[in-house]
This record gives sequence, C-alpha cells and structure tokens, in this order.
Amino acid sequence: TTRREALSLYRAVWRASFLFVWKNEKGEEWRDIIRESARKEFEAARHEKDPEMITRLLVTGRDYLDQAMEKFMTKRQSIIDG
Repeated sequence: TTRREALSLYRAVWRASFLFVWKNEKGEEWRDIIRESARKEFEAARHEKDPEMITRLLVTGRDYLDQAMEKFMTKRQSIIDG
C-alpha cells in the first residue's frame, strides 16, 4: 500500500540521516535538519488523496534519497582514497 511505502521511505530517510553528523554554519547538525525537513514534507502531504500524486511524491522522494546517498558515498570514498 502507499501508506506502507510512505513509512518505508520515511524510515529510510531517518536511517540515512545518521550519516550526516557535521554541523552547518549555524551550528545545527545536518542530521537534525534532514529529519525536520522530512517531517515537514511528509506532514504537508499527509492528507493527499490523489493516488497519482501520492505515487509521484513517493517516487520523487525515493529518487532524491537515492541521489543524496550516492553523492554522499562517492564523496566519502574520495576522502578515504585521499
């Protein structure tokens, strides 16, 4: 169901946020910023009824998460390799 998919995506974002431990220029941890942003996005779409729009939101969210993680891992590997 789309509810299950939404929860799965939210949990994936939550788990991925653990990797972002550094702070921004205001001293806030990126982990917390990512979590707060995800919460706002999910709450904003909470009462969406159109199945097509819900699917689009889920696909877009998953794509952005995958892209962010791929960039993170690439950068991490380049730092490790020196």
